[in-house]
Amino acid sequence: MKVLILYLSAGTGHLKASHALKEAFLHVLGTDAKVEVADLLEYAPSILQSVYAKGYDYTSRYAPELLDVLYQRFLEPEKENDDANRKLRLLWDKISTPGFLKRTKKFAPDVIVATHPDPLILLSDLRKRRKLQTKVVGILTDYEVHTGWVHPYIDKYYVATEEMASVLKRLKIPSGKVRATGIPIGFEFTNPRTRNEAITSLGLNPQKKTIFVLHGLTGRTKTASVVKELVATKRPDIQLLVGIGKGEQVKDEVEAVLRRSQMQYKLYGFIDDMANKLAATDLIITKPGGLIVSECLAMHVPMLLINPTPGQEEANAIFLLERGVAMYLRNVTSLAYKLNLMLDDPSHYRRIKDRLFAIGKPNASLEIAMDVVQIVSRKKAGKEV
Repeated sequence: MKVLILYLSAGTGHLKASHALKEAFLHVLGTDAKVEVADLLEYAPSILQSVYAKGYDYTSRYAPELLDVLYQRFLEPEKENDDANRKLRLLWDKISTPGFLKRTKKFAPDVIVATHPDPLILLSDLRKRRKLQTKVVGILTDYEVHTGWVHPYIDKYYVATEEMASVLKRLKIPSGKVRATGIPIGFEFTNPRTRNEAITSLGLNPQKKTIFVLHGLTGRTKTASVVKELVATKRPDIQLLVGIGKGEQVKDEVEAVLRRSQMQYKLYGFIDDMANKLAATDLIITKPGGLIVSECLAMHVPMLLINPTPGQEEANAIFLLERGVAMYLRNVTSLAYKLNLMLDDPSHYRRIKDRLFAIGKPNASLEIAMDVVQIVSRKKAGKEV
Protein backbone atom coordinates (compact mmCIF):
# COMPACT_ATOMS: atom_id res chain seq x y z
CA MET A 1 0.00 0.00 0.00
CA LYS A 2 1.16 3.55 -0.78
CA VAL A 3 0.26 6.49 1.46
CA LEU A 4 0.90 10.17 0.71
CA ILE A 5 0.67 12.47 3.74
CA LEU A 6 0.25 16.16 2.91
CA TYR A 7 0.89 19.06 5.27
CA LEU A 8 1.58 22.77 4.88
CA SER A 9 4.68 24.40 6.36
CA ALA A 10 2.87 26.88 8.60
CA GLY A 11 3.92 26.16 12.16
CA THR A 12 5.38 22.82 13.28
CA GLY A 13 2.29 20.95 14.51
CA HIS A 14 1.08 19.75 11.10
CA LEU A 15 4.52 18.36 10.26
CA LYS A 16 4.79 16.56 13.63
CA ALA A 17 1.35 15.03 13.13
CA SER A 18 2.36 13.93 9.63
CA HIS A 19 5.47 12.15 10.84
CA ALA A 20 3.54 10.52 13.68
CA LEU A 21 1.11 9.15 11.09
CA LYS A 22 3.94 7.93 8.87
CA GLU A 23 5.34 6.00 11.82
CA ALA A 24 1.91 4.51 12.51
CA PHE A 25 1.27 3.47 8.90
CA LEU A 26 4.64 1.75 8.70
CA HIS A 27 3.85 -0.06 11.95
CA VAL A 28 0.48 -1.26 10.62
CA LEU A 29 1.55 -2.07 7.07
CA GLY A 30 5.13 -3.22 7.59
CA THR A 31 8.31 -2.07 5.90
CA ASP A 32 7.06 -3.06 2.44
CA ALA A 33 4.63 -0.14 2.53
CA LYS A 34 5.60 3.15 0.92
CA VAL A 35 4.69 6.21 2.97
CA GLU A 36 5.76 9.70 1.88
CA VAL A 37 5.33 13.01 3.70
CA ALA A 38 5.15 16.10 1.48
CA ASP A 39 4.61 19.83 1.91
CA LEU A 40 1.96 21.09 -0.55
CA LEU A 41 3.95 24.32 -0.83
CA GLU A 42 6.74 22.36 -2.54
CA TYR A 43 4.62 22.41 -5.69
CA ALA A 44 4.07 26.18 -5.68
CA PRO A 45 6.49 28.74 -7.21
CA SER A 46 9.39 29.49 -4.85
CA ILE A 47 8.32 33.09 -4.31
CA LEU A 48 4.91 31.93 -3.06
CA GLN A 49 6.55 29.38 -0.79
CA SER A 50 8.52 32.16 0.84
CA VAL A 51 5.54 34.52 1.10
CA TYR A 52 3.34 31.88 2.75
CA ALA A 53 5.85 30.44 5.20
CA LYS A 54 7.48 33.71 6.24
CA GLY A 55 4.17 35.55 6.19
CA TYR A 56 2.59 33.08 8.59
CA ASP A 57 5.56 33.18 10.95
CA TYR A 58 5.71 36.98 10.96
CA THR A 59 1.96 37.39 11.43
CA SER A 60 1.75 34.85 14.26
CA ARG A 61 4.56 36.63 16.09
CA TYR A 62 3.79 40.30 15.49
CA ALA A 63 0.20 40.62 14.25
CA PRO A 64 -1.74 37.62 15.58
CA GLU A 65 -4.99 39.59 15.42
CA LEU A 66 -4.88 39.24 11.61
CA LEU A 67 -4.80 35.46 11.96
CA ASP A 68 -7.86 35.71 14.17
CA VAL A 69 -9.74 37.68 11.51
CA LEU A 70 -9.03 34.95 8.96
CA TYR A 71 -9.86 32.18 11.43
CA GLN A 72 -13.19 33.70 12.41
CA ARG A 73 -14.31 33.68 8.77
CA PHE A 74 -14.42 29.88 8.92
CA LEU A 75 -16.27 29.40 12.22
CA GLU A 76 -19.85 30.11 11.20
CA PRO A 77 -21.78 27.57 9.10
CA GLU A 78 -22.94 30.26 6.68
CA LYS A 79 -19.30 30.94 5.77
CA GLU A 80 -19.13 27.41 4.35
CA ASN A 81 -20.70 28.73 1.14
CA ASP A 82 -18.76 31.99 0.95
CA ASP A 83 -17.92 31.70 -2.76
CA ALA A 84 -15.43 34.59 -2.88
CA ASN A 85 -13.54 33.18 0.07
CA ARG A 86 -13.41 29.66 -1.33
CA LYS A 87 -12.48 30.79 -4.84
CA LEU A 88 -9.55 32.77 -3.45
CA ARG A 89 -8.26 29.75 -1.50
CA LEU A 90 -8.87 27.43 -4.45
CA LEU A 91 -6.96 29.77 -6.78
CA TRP A 92 -4.04 29.68 -4.35
CA ASP A 93 -4.17 25.88 -4.24
CA LYS A 94 -4.53 25.52 -8.01
CA ILE A 95 -1.15 27.16 -8.43
CA SER A 96 0.21 23.97 -6.89
CA THR A 97 -1.93 21.64 -9.00
CA PRO A 98 0.36 20.87 -11.99
CA GLY A 99 3.35 19.87 -9.85
CA PHE A 100 1.17 18.06 -7.35
CA LEU A 101 -0.64 16.00 -10.01
CA LYS A 102 2.69 15.07 -11.58
CA ARG A 103 4.00 13.88 -8.20
CA THR A 104 0.77 12.02 -7.45
CA LYS A 105 0.72 10.27 -10.83
CA LYS A 106 4.32 9.15 -10.36
CA PHE A 107 3.85 7.91 -6.78
CA ALA A 108 0.29 6.55 -7.35
CA PRO A 109 -0.85 6.56 -3.70
CA ASP A 110 -3.76 4.44 -2.55
CA VAL A 111 -4.76 7.18 -0.11
CA ILE A 112 -3.87 10.80 0.55
CA VAL A 113 -3.91 11.99 4.16
CA ALA A 114 -4.06 15.76 4.83
CA THR A 115 -3.05 17.24 8.20
CA HIS A 116 -3.78 20.84 7.15
CA PRO A 117 -7.05 22.28 5.78
CA ASP A 118 -5.57 23.94 2.68
CA PRO A 119 -4.73 20.73 0.76
CA LEU A 120 -8.30 19.48 1.26
CA ILE A 121 -9.92 22.19 -0.85
CA LEU A 122 -7.58 21.28 -3.72
CA LEU A 123 -8.08 17.54 -3.25
CA SER A 124 -11.87 17.89 -3.05
CA ASP A 125 -11.90 19.98 -6.22
CA LEU A 126 -9.74 17.43 -8.07
CA ARG A 127 -12.08 14.64 -6.96
CA LYS A 128 -15.10 16.65 -8.11
CA ARG A 129 -13.56 17.14 -11.58
CA ARG A 130 -12.57 13.44 -11.72
CA LYS A 131 -8.88 14.29 -12.00
CA LEU A 132 -8.17 12.32 -8.84
CA GLN A 133 -9.65 8.95 -7.89
CA THR A 134 -7.49 8.35 -4.81
CA LYS A 135 -9.10 8.09 -1.38
CA VAL A 136 -8.67 11.29 0.69
CA VAL A 137 -8.92 11.73 4.46
CA GLY A 138 -8.49 14.79 6.68
CA ILE A 139 -6.85 14.92 10.12
CA LEU A 140 -7.88 17.93 12.22
CA THR A 141 -4.98 18.98 14.46
CA ASP A 142 -6.70 21.36 16.89
CA TYR A 143 -9.66 21.17 19.28
CA GLU A 144 -12.21 23.15 17.27
CA VAL A 145 -13.73 22.70 13.81
CA HIS A 146 -13.77 25.53 11.32
CA THR A 147 -15.40 25.23 7.94
CA GLY A 148 -12.10 25.58 6.09
CA TRP A 149 -11.78 21.84 6.71
CA VAL A 150 -15.21 20.95 5.36
CA HIS A 151 -15.46 19.82 1.74
CA PRO A 152 -17.84 17.42 -0.04
CA TYR A 153 -15.40 14.96 -1.65
CA ILE A 154 -13.42 13.90 1.42
CA ASP A 155 -13.81 10.24 2.40
CA LYS A 156 -13.28 10.56 6.14
CA TYR A 157 -12.41 13.02 8.89
CA TYR A 158 -10.51 12.23 12.09
CA VAL A 159 -11.02 14.68 14.94
CA ALA A 160 -9.84 15.19 18.49
CA THR A 161 -13.18 15.01 20.36
CA GLU A 162 -16.77 13.86 20.16
CA GLU A 163 -17.84 17.51 20.28
CA MET A 164 -15.91 18.15 17.06
CA ALA A 165 -17.53 15.09 15.49
CA SER A 166 -20.94 16.53 16.32
CA VAL A 167 -20.00 19.86 14.71
CA LEU A 168 -18.99 18.12 11.49
CA LYS A 169 -22.31 16.29 11.45
CA ARG A 170 -24.02 19.68 11.92
CA LEU A 171 -22.09 20.81 8.84
CA LYS A 172 -23.66 17.93 6.87
CA ILE A 173 -20.77 15.49 6.97
CA PRO A 174 -22.33 11.99 7.31
CA SER A 175 -21.67 10.35 10.66
CA GLY A 176 -19.98 7.39 8.96
CA LYS A 177 -17.34 9.76 7.61
CA VAL A 178 -16.32 11.11 11.03
CA ARG A 179 -14.33 9.45 13.81
CA ALA A 180 -13.16 10.95 17.11
CA THR A 181 -9.69 9.48 17.62
CA GLY A 182 -7.61 12.23 19.17
CA ILE A 183 -4.80 14.08 17.42
CA PRO A 184 -1.94 11.91 16.10
CA ILE A 185 1.23 11.96 18.21
CA GLY A 186 4.37 9.83 18.17
CA PHE A 187 4.62 6.22 19.32
CA GLU A 188 6.95 7.22 22.16
CA PHE A 189 3.90 8.50 24.03
CA THR A 190 2.27 5.07 24.16
CA ASN A 191 4.89 3.49 26.43
CA PRO A 192 6.82 6.29 28.16
CA ARG A 193 9.26 6.04 31.02
CA THR A 194 8.08 6.44 34.60
CA ARG A 195 8.64 9.79 36.28
CA ASN A 196 11.62 8.50 38.27
CA GLU A 197 13.19 6.92 35.19
CA ALA A 198 12.81 10.14 33.22
CA ILE A 199 14.07 12.32 36.10
CA THR A 200 17.14 10.11 36.46
CA SER A 201 17.87 10.16 32.72
CA LEU A 202 17.81 13.96 32.77
CA GLY A 203 20.04 14.29 35.83
CA LEU A 204 17.34 15.98 37.92
CA ASN A 205 16.29 15.64 41.55
CA PRO A 206 13.34 13.23 42.02
CA GLN A 207 12.42 14.98 45.29
CA LYS A 208 11.72 18.27 43.52
CA LYS A 209 8.80 19.25 41.29
CA THR A 210 9.74 19.80 37.66
CA ILE A 211 8.40 22.82 35.80
CA PHE A 212 8.78 22.70 32.02
CA VAL A 213 8.86 26.07 30.23
CA LEU A 214 8.45 25.41 26.53
CA HIS A 215 9.68 27.68 23.76
CA GLY A 216 7.28 29.64 21.59
CA LEU A 217 6.64 32.31 24.21
CA THR A 218 7.09 35.41 22.10
CA GLY A 219 5.22 38.67 21.61
CA ARG A 220 3.51 39.75 24.84
CA THR A 221 5.40 37.36 27.09
CA LYS A 222 8.86 36.02 26.34
CA THR A 223 10.46 32.89 27.73
CA ALA A 224 12.95 34.96 29.74
CA SER A 225 10.11 36.81 31.49
CA VAL A 226 8.53 33.53 32.58
CA VAL A 227 11.86 32.19 33.84
CA LYS A 228 12.48 35.41 35.81
CA GLU A 229 9.12 35.04 37.54
CA LEU A 230 9.83 31.40 38.40
CA VAL A 231 13.22 32.32 39.84
CA ALA A 232 11.60 35.14 41.82
CA THR A 233 9.32 32.66 43.63
CA LYS A 234 12.43 31.38 45.47
CA ARG A 235 10.74 28.03 45.88
CA PRO A 236 13.35 25.47 46.94
CA ASP A 237 11.15 22.57 45.87
CA ILE A 238 11.11 23.22 42.10
CA GLN A 239 13.54 22.66 39.24
CA LEU A 240 13.25 23.80 35.64
CA LEU A 241 13.33 22.36 32.17
CA VAL A 242 13.49 25.19 29.65
CA GLY A 243 13.12 24.65 25.90
CA ILE A 244 13.99 27.77 23.94
CA GLY A 245 13.91 26.63 20.31
CA LYS A 246 16.24 28.55 18.02
CA GLY A 247 17.88 31.90 18.63
CA GLU A 248 21.13 32.61 20.42
CA GLN A 249 19.82 35.88 21.85
CA VAL A 250 16.99 34.08 23.62
CA LYS A 251 19.39 31.44 24.91
CA ASP A 252 21.83 34.01 26.27
CA GLU A 253 19.07 35.99 28.00
CA VAL A 254 17.47 32.94 29.62
CA GLU A 255 20.78 31.40 30.63
CA ALA A 256 21.92 34.65 32.25
CA VAL A 257 18.81 34.62 34.46
CA LEU A 258 19.24 30.96 35.40
CA ARG A 259 22.95 31.22 36.20
CA ARG A 260 22.30 34.00 38.69
CA SER A 261 19.74 31.85 40.49
CA GLN A 262 20.22 28.95 42.88
CA MET A 263 17.65 26.89 40.98
CA GLN A 264 18.51 23.57 39.36
CA TYR A 265 17.76 23.65 35.64
CA LYS A 266 18.31 22.09 32.23
CA LEU A 267 18.32 24.32 29.14
CA TYR A 268 17.56 22.94 25.68
CA GLY A 269 17.18 24.17 22.11
CA PHE A 270 14.73 22.08 20.13
CA ILE A 271 13.24 19.16 22.03
CA ASP A 272 13.84 15.81 20.34
CA ASP A 273 12.60 13.57 23.16
CA MET A 274 9.38 15.24 24.23
CA ALA A 275 7.87 12.12 25.79
CA ASN A 276 10.82 11.76 28.15
CA LYS A 277 10.75 15.45 29.11
CA LEU A 278 7.01 15.30 29.78
CA ALA A 279 7.41 12.09 31.82
CA ALA A 280 9.65 14.10 34.16
CA THR A 281 7.31 17.11 34.25
CA ASP A 282 4.87 18.02 37.02
CA LEU A 283 3.61 21.21 35.32
CA ILE A 284 4.22 22.72 31.89
CA ILE A 285 4.02 26.41 30.94
CA THR A 286 3.31 26.60 27.22
CA LYS A 287 1.30 28.00 24.36
CA PRO A 288 -1.66 25.71 23.61
CA GLY A 289 -0.73 24.40 20.17
CA GLY A 290 -2.71 21.34 19.12
CA LEU A 291 0.20 18.89 19.18
CA ILE A 292 1.76 19.92 22.49
CA VAL A 293 -1.69 19.90 24.08
CA SER A 294 -2.28 16.36 22.80
CA GLU A 295 1.13 15.25 24.05
CA CYS A 296 0.46 16.71 27.50
CA LEU A 297 -2.96 15.05 27.64
CA ALA A 298 -1.41 11.71 26.72
CA MET A 299 1.27 12.13 29.42
CA HIS A 300 -1.22 13.49 32.02
CA VAL A 301 0.71 16.74 32.52
CA PRO A 302 -1.22 19.74 33.95
CA MET A 303 -0.82 22.90 31.90
CA LEU A 304 -0.42 26.59 32.62
CA LEU A 305 -1.35 28.26 29.33
CA ILE A 306 0.16 31.48 28.09
CA ASN A 307 0.10 33.56 24.91
CA PRO A 308 -2.43 31.58 22.85
CA THR A 309 -2.43 32.71 19.24
CA PRO A 310 -5.90 34.11 18.42
CA GLY A 311 -7.96 31.51 16.61
CA GLN A 312 -7.17 27.84 17.00
CA GLU A 313 -4.89 28.17 20.06
CA GLU A 314 -7.54 30.16 21.89
CA ALA A 315 -10.01 27.40 21.04
CA ASN A 316 -7.56 24.80 22.36
CA ALA A 317 -7.22 26.79 25.59
CA ILE A 318 -11.00 26.93 26.03
CA PHE A 319 -11.21 23.16 25.55
CA LEU A 320 -8.65 22.58 28.31
CA LEU A 321 -10.15 25.12 30.71
CA GLU A 322 -13.64 23.68 30.27
CA ARG A 323 -12.32 20.26 31.22
CA GLY A 324 -10.43 21.49 34.25
CA VAL A 325 -6.95 20.33 33.23
CA ALA A 326 -5.27 23.70 32.76
CA MET A 327 -5.11 27.26 34.03
CA TYR A 328 -4.67 30.42 31.98
CA LEU A 329 -1.84 32.84 32.71
CA ARG A 330 -2.99 36.13 31.24
CA ASN A 331 -0.30 38.16 32.98
CA VAL A 332 3.11 36.82 33.94
CA THR A 333 2.99 38.69 37.27
CA SER A 334 0.32 36.24 38.48
CA LEU A 335 2.53 33.24 37.75
CA ALA A 336 3.62 32.67 41.37
CA TYR A 337 0.02 32.70 42.60
CA LYS A 338 -1.16 30.20 39.98
CA LEU A 339 1.89 28.03 40.44
CA ASN A 340 1.06 27.76 44.14
CA LEU A 341 -2.57 26.88 43.32
CA MET A 342 -1.42 24.09 41.05
CA LEU A 343 1.30 22.59 43.20
CA ASP A 344 0.42 23.15 46.84
CA ASP A 345 -2.91 21.35 47.10
CA PRO A 346 -2.26 17.62 46.56
CA SER A 347 -5.95 16.70 46.31
CA HIS A 348 -6.58 19.42 43.71
CA TYR A 349 -3.53 18.31 41.72
CA ARG A 350 -4.68 14.67 41.87
CA ARG A 351 -8.11 15.62 40.50
CA ILE A 352 -6.44 17.36 37.55
CA LYS A 353 -4.32 14.28 36.87
CA ASP A 354 -7.42 12.07 36.98
CA ARG A 355 -9.18 14.28 34.42
CA LEU A 356 -6.10 14.17 32.18
CA PHE A 357 -6.05 10.40 32.38
CA ALA A 358 -9.68 10.31 31.24
CA ILE A 359 -9.19 12.42 28.10
CA GLY A 360 -5.64 11.63 26.94
CA LYS A 361 -5.41 9.62 23.68
CA PRO A 362 -1.86 8.35 23.20
CA ASN A 363 -2.92 5.77 20.59
CA ALA A 364 -4.57 8.19 18.13
CA SER A 365 -1.98 7.69 15.37
CA LEU A 366 -2.35 3.94 15.42
CA GLU A 367 -6.15 4.11 15.53
CA ILE A 368 -6.22 6.43 12.52
CA ALA A 369 -3.75 4.35 10.52
CA MET A 370 -5.66 1.12 11.14
CA ASP A 371 -8.96 2.70 10.11
CA VAL A 372 -7.51 4.24 6.93
CA VAL A 373 -5.99 0.91 5.95
CA GLN A 374 -9.44 -0.69 6.34
CA ILE A 375 -10.99 2.00 4.10
CA VAL A 376 -8.45 1.35 1.35
CA SER A 377 -8.74 -2.42 1.74
CA ARG A 378 -12.55 -2.24 1.34
CA LYS A 379 -12.13 -0.18 -1.83
CA LYS A 380 -9.69 -2.70 -3.30
CA ALA A 381 -12.03 -5.57 -2.42
CA GLY A 382 -14.99 -3.74 -3.96
CA LYS A 383 -16.83 -3.66 -0.61
CA GLU A 384 -17.34 0.07 -0.22
CA VAL A 385 -20.70 1.18 1.14
